[in-house]
Amino acid sequence: QRTNTMPSLLCKRLNSTSRRLQRVRVTMKEKYRSIIAGLIIVIGIVVCWVSSAEMARLIQTEDSYDKPFFLTWILISTNVVCLPIFITLMKWSPKIRDSFGPKGGQRNESWTDLWNHTVGEALNGEDGKRMSFKRILMSTAGWCFLWFGNYYCYYRALTLIDASIVISLWNSSCIFVYLLSVKFLGAKFSIFNIASVVLCLGGVILISMSDRIHYRPISHSTPSSVHLKGDNPILGSFFAMISGLCYAFFIVSFKRMSSKNGGSEMISVIVSYTFQGIFTILFMWMFIPILSISNIEPFRIPRGAMVITLFILIQIISFIMNCFFVFGSAVTNPLFVSIASMTTIPVSAIVDYLLHDSVYTEWQVLGTIGIVTGFILLSWPTEEDMNTHQKLAEEIDQDSRIEDSLEQERSTIMDDY
Repeated sequence: QRTNTMPSLLCKRLNSTSRRLQRVRVTMKEKYRSIIAGLIIVIGIVVCWVSSAEMARLIQTEDSYDKPFFLTWILISTNVVCLPIFITLMKWSPKIRDSFGPKGGQRNESWTDLWNHTVGEALNGEDGKRMSFKRILMSTAGWCFLWFGNYYCYYRALTLIDASIVISLWNSSCIFVYLLSVKFLGAKFSIFNIASVVLCLGGVILISMSDRIHYRPISHSTPSSVHLKGDNPILGSFFAMISGLCYAFFIVSFKRMSSKNGGSEMISVIVSYTFQGIFTILFMWMFIPILSISNIEPFRIPRGAMVITLFILIQIISFIMNCFFVFGSAVTNPLFVSIASMTTIPVSAIVDYLLHDSVYTEWQVLGTIGIVTGFILLSWPTEEDMNTHQKLAEEIDQDSRIEDSLEQERSTIMDDY
């Protein structure tokens, strides 16, 4: 009788062990996927940022299509597709719907219901009620002008100084984000962070004033920005800093409002981008004829195969880069986005050297080191973040040991059977 029941008991043990092993493997796979997704986002941001900056510089200088306002208007107008794409992805993949979609609702709900739930979650006020039309319009207009100022000044700076210098200065926006966060978001004020701010500011001053300091190039006789028509480091640095300041105000004001509605930050960003695109199409076009009549930026449709190709590629790559930023902060740890921003600085310097024969001066190198160091210190993980990373590493190690143990147990059961 015992002999007859043994196979049944072994089968139950084998099935139970196999299910446990499968759960452990799924958990490990999800953790590794998160790390791989973070690395993909880092590479994507670096490639898109550097390539779009070089293309924007090329089309505005060597191809003489110096239209930063029109470039910005087209780019932000394309944001209208953000929400439709997100809704389509949620309808296509229930997993995306469960992970990033609005709270409540059903998987098989209609397009209209899903749209209403998504927009409704983003527009809920602090008291849980829908925000008024006036508040939505004012918020959208404010964010649109800040985002517009960010890209317009960024494109304008690319006509005056090298892309690598622009990116270095733009990354100093972290000091504005920190100072504004202390004021409006209740961030902690510490001597350590103040030292980081001083390093970034010192780096900005060295880069912007490098032409006023007697120097010699470090490894090459070709000066920086030799191919740029303006070659005005002070003015170019000013536009790059204003761009970073606009970005800082946008991020802090957006986080302040999104923290009050209690919804998903990614949904809030996507809905905000879509509304900015609508606002840009409806209202910001009015500035195009004004700038053209005043001869500040005479309007001209892109002509020539090369100019049209670059124009389209800039819009596509910049849009993809914005998507990487959004999903990078929502899907993975924001630390990956910080690493990507920091990595872009040396990569853009190498690309400038290879494509334009430009090199950093001694003072620009020191300034960049100051900005990178300050950026690292400001982005350094807190004790809570370090504990989270340590816990994740311990869980992965524990899951790996459990997997080996279960695999050995499974083999033993099979041998006994």
